[in-house]
Amino acid sequence: MDRLNDASFAWMPPPARLAMPDQNLCAGYKRPRPLAQEPHAARAARLFLALLTLALTAGAVSQAIEAVAGGPVTFLQWVFVGFFAITFAWVAFATSSSLAAIFTTAPKDPRDAGPALSVALVMPVYNEASTHVAAALEAMAGDGLIAARHRFEIVILADTTDPEAWARETLVFHELRQRLCGRMPVWYRRRWKNAAKKAGNLRQFVEHWGARYDAMIVLDADSVMSGATLIALADRMAATPDAGLIQTVPRLAGQISLFARLQQFAGGLYGPVMARGVASWSGRRGNYWGHNAILRMRAFAEAAGLPQLKGAPPFGGLILSHDFVEAALLVRAGWAVELAHDLTGSYEESPPGLAETALRDRRWAQGNLQHARIIGAGGLSLVNRTHMAVGILAYLSSPLWLVMILVGVALSVQALFFRPEYFTDAFQLFPEWPTFDAPRMRALFASTLLLLFLPRLVSLAAALVLKQRRRTHGGALRLIAGFLLETFLSALIAPVMMLIHTRHILSILSGRDSGWGTQARKARAGSLLASIAKHRLDLFVGALVTVAIAPIAPEVFWWLLPVVCGWLLSPLTDLLLSSERIGGALAGAGILATAEETALPPVLEQRSALITRYEALAGIADPIRTLALDPEAARRHLGSVIARPLPHRGAPNAAHLMAEAKIGDARNLDEALGWLERTERLEAIADPVLMQALCDLPAARRLTSAA
Repeated sequence: MDRLNDASFAWMPPPARLAMPDQNLCAGYKRPRPLAQEPHAARAARLFLALLTLALTAGAVSQAIEAVAGGPVTFLQWVFVGFFAITFAWVAFATSSSLAAIFTTAPKDPRDAGPALSVALVMPVYNEASTHVAAALEAMAGDGLIAARHRFEIVILADTTDPEAWARETLVFHELRQRLCGRMPVWYRRRWKNAAKKAGNLRQFVEHWGARYDAMIVLDADSVMSGATLIALADRMAATPDAGLIQTVPRLAGQISLFARLQQFAGGLYGPVMARGVASWSGRRGNYWGHNAILRMRAFAEAAGLPQLKGAPPFGGLILSHDFVEAALLVRAGWAVELAHDLTGSYEESPPGLAETALRDRRWAQGNLQHARIIGAGGLSLVNRTHMAVGILAYLSSPLWLVMILVGVALSVQALFFRPEYFTDAFQLFPEWPTFDAPRMRALFASTLLLLFLPRLVSLAAALVLKQRRRTHGGALRLIAGFLLETFLSALIAPVMMLIHTRHILSILSGRDSGWGTQARKARAGSLLASIAKHRLDLFVGALVTVAIAPIAPEVFWWLLPVVCGWLLSPLTDLLLSSERIGGALAGAGILATAEETALPPVLEQRSALITRYEALAGIADPIRTLALDPEAARRHLGSVIARPLPHRGAPNAAHLMAEAKIGDARNLDEALGWLERTERLEAIADPVLMQALCDLPAARRLTSAA
């Protein structure tokens, strides 16, 4: 046969370089162009948001002060009022943001406006299920993109480090390429080193091939978008010359576990109101969520090159939550960033359980806290600084709530065990009675709950009134049942997430880096004992509060009971939430139904069918063996190998040397593959000489038959 390194296979187009310089995050930034013009409605929405948040917070804090100010105010009481003010302001802001939806304006229809664009559908992957990725991309391509006036190309950017996953990628994506041959180009590139993670992956693509495209639509490995939505994004970008980024609102779909279906139901029911609210006050100073968005290539290259933060992780080094920063830099440079809240047909998957959510949130928490170092960068708009502040508080709110609860408990214990000092002055004739207006505080607590649930209640009312929305959730009775179940389970989850996020914050403050692992997209089955071990801290805190508070202050314990139940029931709750059987049973009963479950969108239906087709491909179960037995597949695979730096003198590549020795000693292919470690397998399928040596080994089944 031909030697493997005698032929090449083009996985990427010719280079079309585009400079993407690091941006200056220091003060004194000189704007290259004025900020993008905004509608008056956005300014009105911001004023409404600020005034309503301030009014609600001021009213609540004044009532909290009145509750403790009837006599001498202790230090703990002032601490309680301070934390109450911060946490209530957070609730007031979230509710006011949703209510700001009344200022939302209908976007103009840009149909057939502007030039046709060259658009890259960019899919970064990192040790993902390539069959699912290929199925999603083919489903999107076949959903009207091929006939669109814009020219779309698929670009898969791999940072894959697992040798089997890499070998499987070249097999599966070649099949995708063949299936779309003559209709849409499919490009694939794998980096040797995933420097700067996802942001670096995209940056390397922009710098090497960015000039080939007018825009790119960035996807996640679990993203799916309808052809109509992809075309609408390209149309809006073409019709709006100052638009640098247009973000869609992805709907959660495609998972069956109870936890995921709760998230899907909540997103479908409450999400539209919340998204309209955020869009109203964001205006053209919007945010970026890292995927399911279109970016103008020239604007992104010019304005969004991220520098490394000074110092070591977790607060220095790589900017983890890069998307918020990239949006802020685009706005700073005069480009508009918009939230297309009206576009449907944009989907992603929810984490399947609490454990997977906690793992993802650890990186997000670190990335959002890093924004404390960026929020003061020169030239950023106030709106983008607000987006960063909201992201920071999304995680800081958990320890703040926990501290407020602990201070409240301490106040109750203080009232029971410490005798107050009635005469604080030697010549005082009348005592000073310490007071705590319990009825007023109960009213404040009820008001806080009402404010917290107001966006949910508004969303529920809207869904009940609107016939089409009511039907998508299975009718009025099923909708109300789903609402009550989601509310109850969310109340059980909230105390657990509070402790999880508090641990994340403490871990970050102690200097621990989260790293960047592969996202878990499937729930891990576990036993009750394993769940108990996983939630031992929740159980300990719940038991401690019960033993310490219930006997001496039962009235306080009753107030804490919802929180304590969340902690004590956490192992069982986690198991139930991760169950696909329970989630499937509820889906069969029409409980927690969403629009995507009631009428599966064609692009999601096509993706499911294509996953089955791709998973049935011959050889992908044992991809390295398949490459070794198929010289053409091996030749194509080696075409995806890009040059890497030579090892330093005196520091040879040990994995490469071991792979060479083991393959040389092996008598057949199975023996070689059995000996090779993970890093050695990676070297074997990346080097033409070693790959050729694997191909030259006889297969074990042939030797067995000969014997």
